[in-house]
Amino acid sequence: MAEINVRALEIANEVIREPGNEHIILAGNICNTNLYVPNDSKSRETVLAMFREQCEFAKKGGAELIVAETIG
Repeated sequence: MAEINVRALEIANEVIREPGNEHIILAGNICNTNLYVPNDSKSRETVLAMFREQCEFAKKGGAELIVAETIG
């Protein structure tokens, strides 16, 4: 799965680097999860590890910012 996520960002990065696309910013995404349980340190650590991994995918793929959608 990591390879797919990183490659998708790399392809998008190639497209936005073409002439005329200088104003486009490449964003990575952190997606929601149902694994978090309030006041449960194990689930908290699991979710944090997932978010870190997703941020690493984005960084490796060349993302310039991270979007975190409806997390709560």
